Amino acid sequence: MEENGFTNKLVQSMKYLYYKLFQTIKPAKTNTSPKLSALLFMIILEYINIITIKLAIFGNKDFRFANKGDVKTYALVIGVILFTLNYFYLFKNHTKIYSKYKGEKKSNYRMGFVYLALYILFTIVAMYIEVRKNHLY
Repeated sequence: MEENGFTNKLVQSMKYLYYKLFQTIKPAKTNTSPKLSALLFMIILEYINIITIKLAIFGNKDFRFANKGDVKTYALVIGVILFTLNYFYLFKNHTKIYSKYKGEKKSNYRMGFVYLALYILFTIVAMYIEVRKNHLY
């Protein structure tokens, strides 16, 4: 399956962010599996982004569920999809991703952490804004 330019850039960006998360988490002495921790953190960030986009497009009112079981099913389906995609694109290819980026220039290395921090900050701020805007606090 051939990926278009946007999809390829998106996948490469996610791989780089996964690598940077791994680099950030790896030194922690209490973490026995930084690969898994980076994977789970990526999934959480992506899940927050999906919820934020949902709120931005549909708001709080236009995306109703018949009952609480539907909400749980929706959450589970999205979670399984995110886990599956991230597992095959990131976790299974960890060695390739690590090899690709481990020799990056020092300036790129530092900027990578800035990009990671900005991605996390933007994710949290965007979610906060949408939650406030939709009166979900």
